[in-house]
Amino acid sequence: MRASASYSSPYTYEQTYSTALRMLRVDLGLKVTEKDVENGYILFEYTSPESGKRVCAGAVELVKSKQRVQV
Repeated sequence: MRASASYSSPYTYEQTYSTALRMLRVDLGLKVTEKDVENGYILFEYTSPESGKRVCAGAVELVKSKQRVQV
């Protein structure tokens, strides 16, 4: 099963990236497995309530545009 969502952030790339990383690590308590600020991605592991105890892989991708950051 795959899921996706997108968001257009009005904040700077650096603000959006650091906020996404903080949300994953601190707020949600997820394990970040890889990150690259220059290439705009964060990989993490999570356990979905629907999957029982199975660990699933997740990713956040950030793309710079002229006025916004697409997440």
